[in-house]
Amino acid sequence: MDTIKPGIPNYIFTLRKLACVKENSSQEEGVKIVKAWWETNKTIMRCDLNIAHIGNHNILKHAVKLVNKQFIKNLVNIFDLDINFKDPIDGKTVFTFCNDEVARLKQLNEPQDEIDDIADICEYIGKVNEERNK
Repeated sequence: MDTIKPGIPNYIFTLRKLACVKENSSQEEGVKIVKAWWETNKTIMRCDLNIAHIGNHNILKHAVKLVNKQFIKNLVNIFDLDINFKDPIDGKTVFTFCNDEVARLKQLNEPQDEIDDIADICEYIGKVNEERNK
């Protein structure tokens, strides 16, 4: 079983374990296995936040709500995973959800720093989508 190393987030190891990457696998082999696992499971990775307007949504929307940009960045930068897919629950991509969340927070007059943090995630996701659609 992988040993968690200082400075490396637990979710990187969790993804490797969920995808059944063997401990002695190379980084390249691990990425290949995680990508294959993600393609099969990305729409069923769900988190219930127990928040009225965010029920049982996919893990990417969960990351936006928790303002975890690094998680999304690592999915893209380490594993090269597709983050631009429609959630079968509501038909929205994480990019659409993110922008909707910014609009919702503005309407509720939430603190600007909270809005800015989520807007920063939206900007990152938009850049990733733009780059991949070239």
